[in-house]
Amino acid sequence: MVNPNHQFVVDANALLGRNPISAFDGAKLDGVISRTIIGGRP
Repeated sequence: MVNPNHQFVVDANALLGRNPISAFDGAKLDGVISRTIIGGRP
């Protein structure tokens, strides 16, 4: 589930990918994941 009313700032150091840089580093983005549901279970 996504909460579109919250913003967050991308921190390239906190990303879990192999590439240590991101074009979005420092960008303010709208929408924060508030819950993940898989197979009907939170």
